[in-house]
Order: sequence, then structure tokens, then C-alpha cells
Amino acid sequence: MAGQLEKVVGELANLDYQKVESNLKKCIADFFKRTGREKAIAGVSGGVDSAVALALCARALKPENVLGLVMPTKHTPNQDLADAKALLKKLNCEYELFSLDKIVDEMASCWSMRPDKMVLGNLTARVRMAHLYAHANSLNGLVVGTGDRSEISIGYFTKFGDGGCDLLPIGGLLKTQVRKLGEHLGLPTAITAKPSSPALWGDQSAEKELETTYEKVDAYLWMSEKGLSMDQIVKVVGKKDAARIRQLIEYGSHKLEPVPILPI
Repeated sequence: MAGQLEKVVGELANLDYQKVESNLKKCIADFFKRTGREKAIAGVSGGVDSAVALALCARALKPENVLGLVMPTKHTPNQDLADAKALLKKLNCEYELFSLDKIVDEMASCWSMRPDKMVLGNLTARVRMAHLYAHANSLNGLVVGTGDRSEISIGYFTKFGDGGCDLLPIGGLLKTQVRKLGEHLGLPTAITAKPSSPALWGDQSAEKELETTYEKVDAYLWMSEKGLSMDQIVKVVGKKDAARIRQLIEYGSHKLEPVPILPI
């Protein structure tokens, strides 16, 4: 099974990344021109997704037209913060840094309920989104989303949090492909190879939370789109992981649908 998975992941990662870069840069530039907006506003976490989205915007729009917002909390690893700052410096993008702890803590202190880590994590993601849009509104800008196709497809994002944005430059790329595009763009290995984590609470691991790996998610999605049967998919990712990924897709599907307007 491991050999089959490696083969499938290798096939789905085999893209012409120069062509991918060119196409995405053109789409980004065209979108900003069509909407009449001047500034791209992106949250920069120190992870691979935000790094690739930021780099594409910097190349498509010029660095002076990109603003990175670094919004750490007490749960943000020091290395992520250092990687985010170093990336922004490398790309010559302006940035602002501010902690969200005070805002999140003050909001949570007003509640009669006792919030758990998931509630506070989603609150943090939504506060970040509010900051991004405040800057976009004041600068005639657009909020650049940093979600990839793997996470979007399985609903691994906060509704009206990191799911709130105006465009998704890497939304058509699987996580494996995003990492490869990051390498093509010359981003540091410390970022492109970094294990994924939203860092919304201490020691959060995306794959631990998902109970599967991104390689298996990517293989599942890619094989499904190719029209392969579930039996064929199970042979590659395993029965348990296939069931888990299917569960994630079904559970998170509401996040991809318009808000229902009920008939009267």
C-alpha cells in the first residue's frame, strides 16, 4: 500500500510549475484589475499555504501592492513568527504585526459559557478575518485567502474565519502541489516542508486532528476526480483512512454551500 500511495502522490505532484505560476499570476492580476482594487491583504502565518499565496501576489502585483498581516497569539510557535517575518522581508512586502490575545480574551470573558479550545480557536480565526477586512476596506484592497484544495475539500477551515476571503490563489492546488510550487518559487525549505498546523491552540497538529495524512487526502481527492472506484482508492489509502476522508468531506460540505434561504 505504501508503494502505491507514493506512486499516486508522485503522479499528482507532476505538474509544470512554471506554467502553474504563470497562470496564477495572470489570474491574480486580472482579478485585481477587474475589481478596481489596489492592495492585496494576506494573513501570513509562517506556513506553506500563506507563504505561497503571498509570493504569488507579490509577483503578480509587485511587492508594494501587497500587505501582510502577522497576527500571532500565545499559541503561535516562535519559529512560525520568525519564518513569517523572514518571508515578508525576502519578498520585500510591507507588513503589520499585532497579537490577538487581548481581543480574543476580552470577547471570551463576556460569555456566560465556558469555551473549549475549539470555540476559542474558531473565534481567533474569525477575529483574524475581521482584521484582514478592516485593512482591505481602508486600503481599497482585497483579502487574499490562503486555503488549498485539500483543506477546502474536506472542510478543514473555519467558516467566516480563514474561509472568509475575496480570492483563493491556491484553492485549485492540493497540499502536495502547493509544497512543490513553493519549492519552485524558491521559498525556504523551513516553510515548504513544515508540518501543517493552524496553531489555534498549543501543540495543534493538522494531521493529528484530521486523523489521516495529507498525502492520503490528496490521493483520495485526485483519484476520485479521475473517476477511479472506491475499491481502487481503498487499495491506495486504506479502508480506515478512506472512510475518515469521506466522513470529513460529508461533515464539512455545508461550509462550501451558500447560506440557505428558506422558502416562505
